[in-house]
Amino acid sequence: MEKPNKVQNSEPYMQKSNSFDDQILMIHSTEMDFLTAIEGDVRLPIATKDRSALKGWVEENKLTIVPIGRRRKAVVVSGQVMRWGYPEGLEYSQIWVSVRYSSYRDAVKAQLRTLEGSEKDIHLFDGDHAVSQARLSDIWPDAWVNMILVERSVNRAVGAMLEKEPLDIAAGQQRVEMNAECILKAFLEREGTLTRSDLASYLKACRSRFVSLSGKGSLIMDGSTSAQFEEFAMSERADEFFAQLCRDTGVDPSEVLPRKK
Repeated sequence: MEKPNKVQNSEPYMQKSNSFDDQILMIHSTEMDFLTAIEGDVRLPIATKDRSALKGWVEENKLTIVPIGRRRKAVVVSGQVMRWGYPEGLEYSQIWVSVRYSSYRDAVKAQLRTLEGSEKDIHLFDGDHAVSQARLSDIWPDAWVNMILVERSVNRAVGAMLEKEPLDIAAGQQRVEMNAECILKAFLEREGTLTRSDLASYLKACRSRFVSLSGKGSLIMDGSTSAQFEEFAMSERADEFFAQLCRDTGVDPSEVLPRKK
């Protein structure tokens, strides 16, 4: 299924290079996988209790799982994630590693060379766990976790702000789904220190990267096209997702969500 274009008020991901040929497409892949999943009402896992739990999710969605080179603890999971009520799924391609795998950065570089022929500007980015390695391994020592490329300054600022907060994992839980930590790493465009007291403004900035029809409800009434309705639904799903992030982090949703007229 072709992925929808971002809305006009979305800002392009901040890149240090001047030409598209030099940009790291793996970053855009993570952005689009997360964005289309949220707007499509699909809750992607970013960590699993162990390899068996990861394999279970892969099999549920009929995805493929392929080792990166000869590595046994680093894989690429790809395919179309199933979407309830739709004949086609959402495109997905992400690196996963064992939380105890220490050479994860080498695995990311190897996959980048395979996809793009060189390491490009990877020195400007951190290959990082979508969920803090330390927090995750304390609870699930055999966990597997999604790896993402994050601009170095953003990654470290988010880490300093959030990664010391405990993970809220229930008994019997097998997966951690997309949370505030990974959303900030994937979508926040900001330099400098981040403070917990300003978390609402950071989440609001991330929400602006998604479809928003604030003030346009009258367009999605009788006589609207299916495309207009789908755009409305995408906006509502994004609002629902960010409202949940607000509840999870103790932020007032009114400070994050677009105002509806």
